[in-house]
Amino acid sequence: MVVLNKKFSVKIPPQITYIYCKSKNILILTGVKRTTKWCKLQFKLVIDTHSNKLFITDQFTKVHSKKVKSHRGLELSVLKQLIKELSMTNYKRVNLIGVGYRAIVQSNKTILNLKLGFSHQIYIKIPSNLTVTCPKPNVIFVLGTSLKEINEMIALIRTFRVPELYKGKGVLYEYETLKLKEGKSSKT
Repeated sequence: MVVLNKKFSVKIPPQITYIYCKSKNILILTGVKRTTKWCKLQFKLVIDTHSNKLFITDQFTKVHSKKVKSHRGLELSVLKQLIKELSMTNYKRVNLIGVGYRAIVQSNKTILNLKLGFSHQIYIKIPSNLTVTCPKPNVIFVLGTSLKEINEMIALIRTFRVPELYKGKGVLYEYETLKLKEGKSSKT
């Protein structure tokens, strides 16, 4: 028996096209910029073409109900994440805090040059599916369609100068605030 639950449904925006292969249980989504994502599903889907919704069906017995619910919720969140990535451009912002910390995009937007207080400059090759811009010398924006690739690029930039808790210098996310520690003081 197939049970449809509104709680386990995903609405697909009109700009996203989808193909569902029932035999292999694979969903292929294509976004506005012709980027394609696909996922292998554990549960069967029922597609309502009138409301443009995907329903994840419950086809198991009550014995596995707790485990089934957790997997179904996970699959639902994966589908929502894929739709979100395809329907909008994602970005993350990083601030460089420190005297002389600078970022410059060079060589036809393929190389990111970082000056982070070392005796040398750091060069990072920008992947072809990401866009890196520096509107100010101490601000870096990474744009792309995949949040995973954006987070990997930001993590790579951050590894060169992790925020210091005593002076507050380093590579910080835009929403990150540091609680500074007090340094040593001499007792006299």
